[in-house]
Amino acid sequence: MRSGNIGKILTEVKKGIVIGLLLIGFYGVGAYIYKSQTRNEAESEIKIKDDDKNKGNIEANYEIYGYRYKNEGDKESKVLKRNLGYEKRIAEAVNKEEVHNKLKLEYCASIAEIKKVDKKIMPGTNISFTQAAYTQVKNAYEGYLQKIAQIKQAILTIENKDIERETGCYYEPTRWDKVNNLNYRLKDFLQ
Repeated sequence: MRSGNIGKILTEVKKGIVIGLLLIGFYGVGAYIYKSQTRNEAESEIKIKDDDKNKGNIEANYEIYGYRYKNEGDKESKVLKRNLGYEKRIAEAVNKEEVHNKLKLEYCASIAEIKKVDKKIMPGTNISFTQAAYTQVKNAYEGYLQKIAQIKQAILTIENKDIERETGCYYEPTRWDKVNNLNYRLKDFLQ
């Protein structure tokens, strides 16, 4: 054999060794990824089973007036009674009719949100009472009452119109409000 042929053969052998090492490396990485995924799936199944056991202990541990909540939550309300600016929005509007229509929609949406409490759902969400603290539900309810009161006042004061008659959306205290002896009045939420 010639030395030129030997050089070519050695080059081919070197290439084969490099390719073989690369293939072994890729196989090792693939095997590692497969094993770690299988291990993570097994661990997540164990965690899910443990979470299901623990949820029974955590959920709905607090009951008040026949309604079950996740817990009591903070003792104090976090809703700040403040001016939400509806009167200013109407007064400064270039197109008052457009603003009036948006406020009517917001008013009806707020009425629908506070009615959720009678279905044991926290206003503004689809979270059931058993997943929320009592204070969270109360704060959400108060927030929507504040909107309702101030929209109603703004339209009555500036446009001298009754939003409830125009929209067909009427505020009535909810069963939840009555049962909890909260006795909210809209005038309590005016600024």
